[in-house]
Amino acid sequence: MKKLLLILGEKKKFASDSETLLWHVINRMSIPQNRCRLEYVYHSKPLSTISERRPFLYSRFCTLKTDLEQNVIVGFGWLPTEFLIGSGKPQFSGYVGCKWNIKPSCGAKAWITYDPAAAHFDPNIIVDITGVIVSAAKDAEIPIKINHSEPVYAWKI
Repeated sequence: MKKLLLILGEKKKFASDSETLLWHVINRMSIPQNRCRLEYVYHSKPLSTISERRPFLYSRFCTLKTDLEQNVIVGFGWLPTEFLIGSGKPQFSGYVGCKWNIKPSCGAKAWITYDPAAAHFDPNIIVDITGVIVSAAKDAEIPIKINHSEPVYAWKI
């Protein structure tokens, strides 16, 4: 049974708004949390340039390779896109909303969407994020049903 492997960019020392919003969407779509796994590309501040990040990204890829091959992957934001697809910040928007081959090739594909933190600046983005999560859940054969008992997300303005 495949799970959703949800990959965010940088781990914060506290539960971030990204995580809170992401779990809200998952609960709202009735996706069981035991069918999801949250992972981060970086557990500390990433280095500044791609040439500095590349050795770490390769090492991180090797660590997660089995998980990437066995699950349905969703990358949230440009850092996971760089990690999964090999394309950085300038090209990020061209990958949003679609499923792409992972590089270095391992036969797996990843759905790419915005970092949920971006939705706190532009709440319309949550529609795109939700659509990608639902598409990935369907790939993982997870049934989707809107959970009307999940309260509306409390946007911080």
